[in-house]
Amino acid sequence: MDERLYNAMLKGDLSTFNQLIGEDSLLLGKAILNRKDKNPLHLATIMGNVDFIKEIFLHLNDSSTRDYMCLAGDRDGRNPLHLAAMFGKLEVLQVLIRMRNQAASQMCLAFYRDDRNPLHLAAMHGELEVLQVLIPNAVHHMCLARDRDGRNPLHLAAMFGKLEVLQVLIRIGDQLAFQMCLACDRDGRNPLHLAAMHGKLEVLRQLIGANFPAALQKTDGGGTILHLCVKYNQLEALKLIIDRIKDRAFLNAKNEDGMTVLHLAIYYGNKEAVVHIVEHSKIKVNSKDANEKTGFDLLLGQADIDPQVKSSLLKHEALRGTYVFKIKLQEWIEKRRDAIMVVASLIATMAFQAGISPPGGVWQDDLLDGPNPHKAGEALMALTHPKYFRVLIVSNTIAIVSSLSTIILLMGRSHFSSRHLVPLMSFAMLVAVTTIAITFAASLVSVAPRDARRQFRDTKPGEVVSISPRLNDLIIIKGWDCGSSSAVFLENFAL
Repeated sequence: MDERLYNAMLKGDLSTFNQLIGEDSLLLGKAILNRKDKNPLHLATIMGNVDFIKEIFLHLNDSSTRDYMCLAGDRDGRNPLHLAAMFGKLEVLQVLIRMRNQAASQMCLAFYRDDRNPLHLAAMHGELEVLQVLIPNAVHHMCLARDRDGRNPLHLAAMFGKLEVLQVLIRIGDQLAFQMCLACDRDGRNPLHLAAMHGKLEVLRQLIGANFPAALQKTDGGGTILHLCVKYNQLEALKLIIDRIKDRAFLNAKNEDGMTVLHLAIYYGNKEAVVHIVEHSKIKVNSKDANEKTGFDLLLGQADIDPQVKSSLLKHEALRGTYVFKIKLQEWIEKRRDAIMVVASLIATMAFQAGISPPGGVWQDDLLDGPNPHKAGEALMALTHPKYFRVLIVSNTIAIVSSLSTIILLMGRSHFSSRHLVPLMSFAMLVAVTTIAITFAASLVSVAPRDARRQFRDTKPGEVVSISPRLNDLIIIKGWDCGSSSAVFLENFAL
């Protein structure tokens, strides 16, 4: 640019400017073509000199040259409208927009180096009046346009705490404001996330009060806005969000590592955050992360354990992960205790009855001599079906011992570890049910006539019809395998 022209513009000397243009009508054209950075329109915009801008347009009769000057970017790619929005030159902005030609529309939509349009710049720099001039002329995709970091104007207003600008943007239209608020940047963060990260409390209040669901939205890492508050040490923002949002699922949400906000606060050693989360929210203090650790586990794993944090956690019944498992087992036992006790007692009763009153009855007299010597009270079955009697005695004894063992385990459960109690009880009940079934089978066969036993042996498996639907359910129950059969059986049998 000609040095005389440059100095005249810097000094705001309009008469010298007009004199130079009068001496050389091509001076402006040369300034456009030979520039290294800013052209005369850029300088006039930065200076906020509307008279210079009007004179420039007056001397540029050729519309193509005028449009070229309007759309030309400086060294950073900013056109005059970008500069007017950035520096808050309201009158200049109005003059440029009132051109109402193709260049004006293109200036509004043009991006500079960081892919930001004039609306981005006005929002970022808090130029409220500029924003109010731009919005009526802004098209839909200008408001939703994203810069290099994937942020729209609402992201920037929230991040830099420009409250008045933000209020204008969220009133721009329900649908458009909704889209801007839910839009995520390159890191998966919406405007509310950015406001929390940078501690912009008034912005947070405004956005939460607008009832946008953005507060419940997760980032790409699976964390919530609460996780961001802890990560970036924004305690006041954390308190505000916990006070405003009472959703339990939100408070107990986990990130990709399975960590709740409590896990994260303990991990980062944020004492104030831990105490506030535990004392003022309905978070599950014994929730486990991906490594099956509770927040208390993480605390105990630290070299320097804060006594206030430990006291607060213990006050709310925080436990280590292994104890949480034991408690769940204990709850499982307690819920099914009465049902298991009834079943065990019933099996013990049946086994006792089969023992003192075997099938076929007992001898009523003594006979010491003869082909079948016996004494009164001895079982007839021992003589008539010795093989089945041996089976009955063994299986019946095992059944009564197993059922009585289950009763003892239930009655003295406080003296046993839950980790060992469930497998023992499950095994005992499985053995009891199996052996009482064998006892019944041996009894049935021993009292059946020989022809009936022969017919039963000849019966095909497909012809057997289940008498009890409940027994049939137990036989065909799905998921039965060697590793979990006892536990599955116990749970289903007790229902």
